[in-house]
Amino acid sequence: MKHIFKILFLTFIVSNISAAQQVMWQRYYDVNNKPDSGQDVLHTFDGGYAFCGYGGGSLLLMKVNSMGIPEWQRVIPDSNSRYRAYSMQQTNDSGFIITGDVRNDSMLLLKTDKNGIQEWHKTFTNPNGLSRGYSIKITNDNGYIICGDIFYFSPPGIKAYVVKTDSVGNLQWSMEYDSLFSSDIIQTSDNNYYFIGGSSLKKINSDGYLLWTRFIGNGLYKFIIYSDSIFFICGTQTISYSYMKLSKVDTTGNIYWQKTYNENSNCVNLCMTNNGDIAMIGTAFCDSINPVVNVAILKVDQTGKLLFSSRINSTTNINGEAFAIKSTFDNGFIISGATDYGGTSFNINALVIKTDSLGNTSKIVNIENNGVSFSNDFVLYQNYPNPFNPTSILEFEISENGPPRRIVSLKVYNALGMEVADLVNEKKSAGRYSVSFDGSNLPSGVYFYKLSVTGGGRDFTETKRMVLLK
Repeated sequence: MKHIFKILFLTFIVSNISAAQQVMWQRYYDVNNKPDSGQDVLHTFDGGYAFCGYGGGSLLLMKVNSMGIPEWQRVIPDSNSRYRAYSMQQTNDSGFIITGDVRNDSMLLLKTDKNGIQEWHKTFTNPNGLSRGYSIKITNDNGYIICGDIFYFSPPGIKAYVVKTDSVGNLQWSMEYDSLFSSDIIQTSDNNYYFIGGSSLKKINSDGYLLWTRFIGNGLYKFIIYSDSIFFICGTQTISYSYMKLSKVDTTGNIYWQKTYNENSNCVNLCMTNNGDIAMIGTAFCDSINPVVNVAILKVDQTGKLLFSSRINSTTNINGEAFAIKSTFDNGFIISGATDYGGTSFNINALVIKTDSLGNTSKIVNIENNGVSFSNDFVLYQNYPNPFNPTSILEFEISENGPPRRIVSLKVYNALGMEVADLVNEKKSAGRYSVSFDGSNLPSGVYFYKLSVTGGGRDFTETKRMVLLK
């Protein structure tokens, strides 16, 4: 009977999420008054979003809630080390694994916990080579596979570079291949790998040895595995104009079809929707009607038939471009990129867009326009586990800034707004705190926990949702 109740309860939650109006927002984030860019984005396990990129020469990692309000931000490690992030995945422990480069000379592999705190990092290159990582995936053995490129001055040349590690970043093997670069990589159920870059699709075995190369066409950039035997590959085709291009290819390299869309646009990423359609994003370039570049988004079905195509303008006469897209639980999309909004063409800001299922979104705003501080002085983290039965851990953080002790309150409320637990109500000094919440005497349902900090001239209040499921 308990299991039946769980299924009905989860069905109730999912159906309510699906039936609810789709959330739309568009925000920019200026982290340190230097150029910022969102290179990859994820829909996190707790229903929020995380994006990575770089800002002012450092690796930028940020977690926001479902409305784009920051929960925390990390700049790793500092402005002098020149870390950059291009690709990320969320790990089973709710942390993040990231690839990019360090000082533009070595491939970076960096692991954080669920709060973005660095746990370890590794770098990879070969003697006299300058390497970068463009794509990372978690492998079937819980290790990591990274693809990118490596450049040599003598003799001059650039090659595709693939690195395989174990779960803690220890190198298992690395290989170079005669391609200009590799921009994306996928592992299939038979433990072989496929990667793309430039104009070719390559298949390698579990030890990195090349099995075959197939020419697919110029401008390949990202791909997804649709089934055990089908890939969809996106990229840009340039004739007299550039076009967004999609190819359907099987795992032997056979091309089923290739189609182009949106004249005067490029394509840099794609994702599969909840019902099996394909969404693509890129940049729509300037023309006689639109004097600036904008985010281009379109969706096609499994046959390549165009379902919609739109151009997302942050605002009039403001440039914006996209680098990553993922489908969301409510059938919409989350997109990361960069915008001139709030800056200049020499000082861009990170851009994140939440759309509905048709690519519609709202006007762009800065987080400060919503009355929420972008400061890291106080942080309320998402509880874990969530859903939980019957206990869960609630964590919050108070920074070193401000007075030495502040009055902290942490309370839990039910869906009717009635207080059901008073967990913390005292003065606290700077630090990170964990509190266990026990719901043994409460019925299954949605609950809210609220952190309030007062004192020192800057008050803080934040509320998060959790689900008790018995």
